[in-house]
Amino acid sequence: MNKFLKSLVLLPILLFSFSVSAIDINQPLDCCILKSDVDMGDGVPYSKGDTVGSEETCLLGGEADHHVTKEWGLICLLGSVGSVAHWVFIVLMVTVPLMIMLGAYNIVTSGVDPKKIETGKNYIIYAAIGLLVGLFANAIPNFIASLISG
Repeated sequence: MNKFLKSLVLLPILLFSFSVSAIDINQPLDCCILKSDVDMGDGVPYSKGDTVGSEETCLLGGEADHHVTKEWGLICLLGSVGSVAHWVFIVLMVTVPLMIMLGAYNIVTSGVDPKKIETGKNYIIYAAIGLLVGLFANAIPNFIASLISG
């Protein structure tokens, strides 16, 4: 019954938030505002907050930071991927030390219980894997941009 009540409360909130975002999109976008820095290797670096589009007229940003390019969709996609990768990096870099401390705590307080020692080792191993994933997360946007730009 408790899960059903939570669902009844969350469903209207989710539907309302989707409808509000859907109302704002009344025409196809012809530009975007970058969420992270993008360098396509063509000598024109695009900075976070710049407006990139296919035409001079864009309703999203100011005139001073507007870049007109045919590849605006790809640049916007890379900016979004870079932003998501940055947040993944931050979340993992906060979580990894906590998991290492939890694993160390399990090992130190295990006494002679081999199951608790194994659990602590697993926490530390998974934290190391999370550290590697976090480091690679920052490299993914640059790798994709180098593949695309040649």
